[in-house]
Amino acid sequence: MPREFTRLDDIVDILFSTAEDLKEEGPEEVGESDGADEKKFTPVAFHRACVDRISQSLGIPFVKQSRASYHSPDDKTRLVCAVSRQHDRPGHPAYWFSFHPHQQSFLDDADAAYIAFGCGSPDQVILMPYQKFTPLLDGLHVTDRGDRMYWHVAIIRDAHRFTLVRRKGSSDVDLTGYQLPGS
Repeated sequence: MPREFTRLDDIVDILFSTAEDLKEEGPEEVGESDGADEKKFTPVAFHRACVDRISQSLGIPFVKQSRASYHSPDDKTRLVCAVSRQHDRPGHPAYWFSFHPHQQSFLDDADAAYIAFGCGSPDQVILMPYQKFTPLLDGLHVTDRGDRMYWHVAIIRDAHRFTLVRRKGSSDVDLTGYQLPGS
């Protein structure tokens, strides 16, 4: 006798997506440590506060799918929100993020998509339309370990200006225009 698996399929999709998110994402922050005794990364978790600001700015409520992935109730708008602590570097604060292929696929399948970067706190959020971000991927550093690959997103702040730092031969990009108001 045929059965209706539509509802169960949605649950399986969410479980699979969450498992992939946990398996593939690992640390959101990437970069070099300052000293031998310091960990390579220090996890931070202020995603929800950033998403609340984004939701208010866009006028769209978001439902959490995973630690960094969110969607509107109708699933037409999707958001990936990465956060980083502030890394104090000589001359300017820096923020490091990773962007994974499964996040790219999640955003590719949306009618409208955004990528957000919480820079040190929910008070400093960069929100970009995803279609503006994808052309920048070619100029980013990549880690490829065969079974796992991700792009390095490095943002520096100089006074109130935010800049996406890209690899040698690719132009850096001013992100200040994408900063949420009140940041």
